[in-house]
Amino acid sequence: MPKEGMSFGNWTFRPETFVLRHEKARYEVDLEQCTTSAEVLDWICQVAEQVDGGVIWAPKDLSDLVLGLNTLLRPQASLCSSGIERGPIKNIKSLVGSNTARRV
Repeated sequence: MPKEGMSFGNWTFRPETFVLRHEKARYEVDLEQCTTSAEVLDWICQVAEQVDGGVIWAPKDLSDLVLGLNTLLRPQASLCSSGIERGPIKNIKSLVGSNTARRV
């Protein structure tokens, strides 16, 4: 796991708390609550519902969140390949650790 956070636009992965944090809004996505495709989709939809002309979130914040979740969780392989639920992820920290090591 990287000691320093990885950034995706305004979102930063914080390994010490295991969250993706939107720095300007001080909003956190708890990656330990992203062990099924439904849980990941719920986080995405929570942010999407608040994209309102940039008042709370800019549309880019939503796409950056998706990029961050994709990089850290690799959901196509770990959660929902071919549209079939593969979760829950049993060891999310190990999965994220190997995915961040691959990117660093």
